[in-house]
Amino acid sequence: MHPRGTPSSSLAALAFALTLSCRAEPPDPGSRDERIVILLESPPRELDPRFATESSSTKVTSLIFAGLTTVETPDLAPVPDLAEQVAPACPEGTMGSCRHWVAVLREGLSWHDGHPLRARDAVYTWTTLLDPALGSPFGGELRRKIARVWSEGSREVHFELREPDALFPVDLAVGLVPAHLLEGDGPPRRLEVPVGAGPYRFLSRYGDVKVVLERFPGYHRGRPPARYLVLRVIRDEATRMLALLAGSADLAVNNLSPPLLRTLEDEPRLEVDSAPAACTTYLAMNLSRAPLDRAAVRRALALALDRRSIVDHMFEGRALLAAGLLPPLHWAHAPGLEPVPTDPAAAEGLLDAAGLPRDPVTGVRLTLTLKTTTDRFRQSVGRVLADQLSAAGVATETVPLELATLLADVRGGNYDLYVLQVPEVIDPDILRWLLHSQGTPVPEGGIGDTEMGRVDRRFLPPRHREAGGPFAALCRERWVPAVEARARELRALVESGGTLPLTSGNRTFFADPEADCLLDLARGTMDRTRRRAFYGRVEEVLLRELPLLPLWHEDNVAVSARRLRDYRLLPINRYGPLTEASLEIP
Repeated sequence: MHPRGTPSSSLAALAFALTLSCRAEPPDPGSRDERIVILLESPPRELDPRFATESSSTKVTSLIFAGLTTVETPDLAPVPDLAEQVAPACPEGTMGSCRHWVAVLREGLSWHDGHPLRARDAVYTWTTLLDPALGSPFGGELRRKIARVWSEGSREVHFELREPDALFPVDLAVGLVPAHLLEGDGPPRRLEVPVGAGPYRFLSRYGDVKVVLERFPGYHRGRPPARYLVLRVIRDEATRMLALLAGSADLAVNNLSPPLLRTLEDEPRLEVDSAPAACTTYLAMNLSRAPLDRAAVRRALALALDRRSIVDHMFEGRALLAAGLLPPLHWAHAPGLEPVPTDPAAAEGLLDAAGLPRDPVTGVRLTLTLKTTTDRFRQSVGRVLADQLSAAGVATETVPLELATLLADVRGGNYDLYVLQVPEVIDPDILRWLLHSQGTPVPEGGIGDTEMGRVDRRFLPPRHREAGGPFAALCRERWVPAVEARARELRALVESGGTLPLTSGNRTFFADPEADCLLDLARGTMDRTRRRAFYGRVEEVLLRELPLLPLWHEDNVAVSARRLRDYRLLPINRYGPLTEASLEIP
């Protein structure tokens, strides 16, 4: 939650809004041949990479800022970016227990304002990320991973982890911020004017209408094709389509629905391209509300859904039915998983057995709400899902909300069902973020009317000594002593006035000791094969318990002007490939 503004800050915001509404939009810089116009469906909420979580913010900040590593690669494997080398720093033979990593910066790096980029900038960035006073949404998870950060010389950045983590380089993709603009007395500050080291530097912003960037000549990975990038926000998808048809925009990725794409496929000035994406759309269920706390009821809802028809007809084949949260292109995907089938008769049988018969007059078993975004296509998908549930006697009302409102409701547990997407499934630790019992927004419990909502998760995972499954012995030997020791540390931390380093991604309030154990063991396992086995079993638990149902993996779909040459789609939807594209000048 963000603190409420003071009266003076509220008046200042009002004055700014009134001023903005009274002046005309400034023209885009340069000639049409000097700029690329990209269409966004929503404005970026954050231009400080330490706070960028939603899609538009991530896309824009990844153009302005750069991290020690990048995951904008065809196979999602992290590679060095501002660093020329990232590696564990442990003697040979001890890599399985290594907790010390070193990133070595490239020579000759500079910020957009001309100041040299040094190791102290990376240390400042990461120290503030770990500081609860900054309030970064990444902070809780990173504090669980990282004990300290320091530099040696001007190019070496050292990290001491709390546990071994083979995929730590994925975390290092967070964009660095300049220490010389932010250091000072008092708590860490937000970066008010975006100054980074990415391919484009910030030039201007016109409210929620557009962000203008200019090519950074000192970018270390090549020369972007256009002098200017204009990231224009058009909330209505039909208007986005018209902008592309009119030639006033050059690129729209993943923000046009299949019916509109069909209209554009034969347009000679445009190209429509699609490729498998590292994203997963899912249906979440609130286990703090009865009867959704019962696995049989959740399975009945899953069986009532005909996801295949949605993939085939609404997405026109540009999506893949999901069996798990990790898409098939991901290295940790469990290939033996099968999607939950469609079986309306079995769904009705489970609901009958759960004591939820149809009302003899209305035919309704129970009433739920399904929250979606206000995007028209997403609303349509939500209505189809609601109709399929209603056919099984689960009267379901769709409630479309602006994204910020929807996310606030989700974080507060104010929902029955919601549909959202994980747009970038990169680190398989996303399973931990979404499913670990100690990652709920209300770890102290006291929410809802079920045990899942009431239980206190602050210090110990619920029922932690009851972990079963094929790795039960390992859980008893390694995990139970570790979490009990960790609980003692957390209690001491709270007693001394400290803040619990817990995350808040588990918005379903799910708790399962086997899943908790394997998610914790996977994080501390350097061997990729072993780690894949742990994550595969977690996906099996997910399909058994269904706190959320993986629906489908949508393709990335780009509509681009033909003058934008060689633009390629990556598994994650960011605009890094622009640095390798070319702009055809007539």
